[in-house]
Amino acid sequence: MNNNDILIKVKEFFIEKNFEAIIDLITSNNAYTNELMLFLAVAYSLKEDSDFVQSNNILLNYFEDGLPNPLYHFTLAYNFFSMKKYGMALEHFRLTKLLDPDFMTVDSYILECKNFLKYPIGESFIRKKNRFWAKFKEIKILLYTIEDFQEFLEYLFDLIFPDIYAVIDCVNNKNVKTVYFHSFEDRTDAIKIYFLLKDAPVFDGFHFILGVVDDEKIYHKLRKRIGNEIVEINAKNLYASYHEVDGKIGFTVFLEDSIENKTALLEYIREYLEIYFGSSFTIMYLSYIHIAHNKKGLRPIYLIKKELLSLYKTVSLNEYLFKKEPFKQEFISSEVLKLRDDIYSGYTMVPELINEYNIGFDIGVMDRLERGGIVCGFIYYDNDTVDYHDKESFRLAIEDKIKEEFSINGKVIGGYMGSEHSYIDIMAFDLDYCIDKLREIADVMNIGEVCFSVYRQDIDTLSLTSHTFNPIVYSREDDEKILEHIEKTIGEIKRVIPDDPSDDIRVDINIVYPTEKRNYYTLITHGVGAKSMNIPQKYRELNIDRAELMLTLPPDWNMDSREERWFWPILFLRNLARASFKEDTWLAPGHTIYIENIIKNSKLSGFILSTPILYGIESTICRISNGKDLNFYSLIPAYHEEMNYTAKYKLDGLLKLFKNEKMSIEDIFIFNDKRRNSLIDKTLN
Repeated sequence: MNNNDILIKVKEFFIEKNFEAIIDLITSNNAYTNELMLFLAVAYSLKEDSDFVQSNNILLNYFEDGLPNPLYHFTLAYNFFSMKKYGMALEHFRLTKLLDPDFMTVDSYILECKNFLKYPIGESFIRKKNRFWAKFKEIKILLYTIEDFQEFLEYLFDLIFPDIYAVIDCVNNKNVKTVYFHSFEDRTDAIKIYFLLKDAPVFDGFHFILGVVDDEKIYHKLRKRIGNEIVEINAKNLYASYHEVDGKIGFTVFLEDSIENKTALLEYIREYLEIYFGSSFTIMYLSYIHIAHNKKGLRPIYLIKKELLSLYKTVSLNEYLFKKEPFKQEFISSEVLKLRDDIYSGYTMVPELINEYNIGFDIGVMDRLERGGIVCGFIYYDNDTVDYHDKESFRLAIEDKIKEEFSINGKVIGGYMGSEHSYIDIMAFDLDYCIDKLREIADVMNIGEVCFSVYRQDIDTLSLTSHTFNPIVYSREDDEKILEHIEKTIGEIKRVIPDDPSDDIRVDINIVYPTEKRNYYTLITHGVGAKSMNIPQKYRELNIDRAELMLTLPPDWNMDSREERWFWPILFLRNLARASFKEDTWLAPGHTIYIENIIKNSKLSGFILSTPILYGIESTICRISNGKDLNFYSLIPAYHEEMNYTAKYKLDGLLKLFKNEKMSIEDIFIFNDKRRNSLIDKTLN
């Protein structure tokens, strides 16, 4: 077969998605033209047991100078993306879009790369903390009894911090309610509670403590209902002995008047030991608990407490959780550890993170912290760019600057000197805030490129010095007001899809998930209203120059997919938001937006802007700074006939038509490309 015949056959196999046949045909015939080699690389990438490395070897070695071909760059990008090299993938997806703006699903892949590079984690820890104390301030004066107070506090804590496993105890001590937060699941939970209470608001008559027993008598006894039985534990009916195991303590215990449910009893005893000895002791030293059948050879727990605490001296949680420890680098092949293998000295306050990063795969520490809205990472820079006789003193000065700028929004948890780079570890409670501050610090350091990476080897680093975009964004105060308005009137934001960098506006997408009350997804833009629209003079007194857009999707919508049929609402909302500024126009209720060819295989022609009737009148406007009104507009999916009807009879006329046709508010606003056309498929009346 000549090369032309092979190419024809390859294209046939490609249509049939028979990629193994493409590989066999080209390699067996030694047919190595440019076009055939490109098909060969694509086949390796798409075959059932994909070989992304082999595909990239062909693309990078055979085409040494690259190709001005969208398929070439898309295949490279897809391979890098599949290997979790999101920075390199992003570069080639962008080149694909430059060569062919409509090439396949390149837009969704670009956004996916940006999502990974920006480390989205949902709601930040700082925002959760502020929400917790704000809600506490609202309710505390209404709680009269200690039982009501504890029940409310447990509910509020579980609502806002469902990822933290903690026991809360409330005690009346004269005129002060003392609240103990006891964490005994793992150290990351203790870290989260520590920062929840650190720099918390001061409330008269309330005292909050993390797992430290100020008054031993307070915890002389505990009572709890397990099943139908009331169980009481105190220092006189709990018997124990202890055994040393690798520097930790194993307990053998027996409880008088015990219960049959040994699993529940074991957890309850563990809780009691946590309270009785204090969190710092149990976090550091508790190894295991064994329940004995009788108390033979055991002593009442109060008799061994003093003995244990003298042998195993406890420290304050602050000292324990964030104790500077010399860093000892274990040898790991540089092929596995791409960064930080040049470190020779330094300190860390959270050695678990170092171990997890060095192993090269996740063992849970980062996951547990991120679920609570906390991100740990490090910045690094090239030592050769530092024009300073003492590079370690230079790094320590930067650490001090970071501590000052972070304030309560983050913490420096480590610092290291390497033969090539210097590293500073940080714990971010508000990642966006911390990244912004790190960028500011990087700009004034004037030492070349400074990068940030989370503690995951499979995620690319983020440059802190290459950021040149200056979009118009809300103030921090307005951000808080808007998010509070959404959660109060529409629902809890469960996810945020961040926007690509841009010089005009930043359009993040907030997502409210379905609930029993509102069984649908709600997508809400965030950032559109930071910039005023060009409203005609006669309407300017109405204060409608700022708006955010909303789209409602059914509960079975696949929000995790980046396929075009599922992902188009995200791109559409962003494009619509930017179009109003690019075309120097404005958006308001009654305006129609045509979207032919955006939704494939649908007879719907576009959307009509409306006030968010689905969510009630209180959701319509949010008052932001300087007396400005931020308007919220919902999109009504519509057929061509309905859009023409709106142009003639206005939005009120269309809503009356829907009402006459017995269409519910949910039928009107929830996207459904199979719903009946109100002007064609009319009801009997």
